[in-house]
Amino acid sequence: MSIFKKILLIVLIIAFVQCSNDDKYLIAKNQVGYLTNETTLNVIGDLYQDDSLVNLNIDTTQTVLANSNRELIVYARGGQKMLEIVPEDGNDENSKIRSVQIFDKNFHTDKGISLKSTFKDINENYMVNKVETTLTSAT
Repeated sequence: MSIFKKILLIVLIIAFVQCSNDDKYLIAKNQVGYLTNETTLNVIGDLYQDDSLVNLNIDTTQTVLANSNRELIVYARGGQKMLEIVPEDGNDENSKIRSVQIFDKNFHTDKGISLKSTFKDINENYMVNKVETTLTSAT
């Protein structure tokens, strides 16, 4: 193999690793990290195989719906909480994701908006139509 081919191969490997690492924390339309609006429950374990995935039931009663509100929590290798994932139907492994809540400050948009950003930062970079508040957060 010529030296040129070896250098080209090394550059391609570095570029691939950089791009795939950036995707882990990218927030875009219909995407949070590796998760998209088409991601199903049965692949989340594969997507976060280097992290810890914990299954929780929000509703602990012994009803038929006990698992339908199943919540998945992703912890990074160091133990910090990254994401909470709620599926549309916790009983169906082919169910898509209903919502994702972000806890890791590494997640960011292409404009640099993250959990560290202020409302001013968000308002300067995106059009804000409405703010919905809860006791602990704003959406």
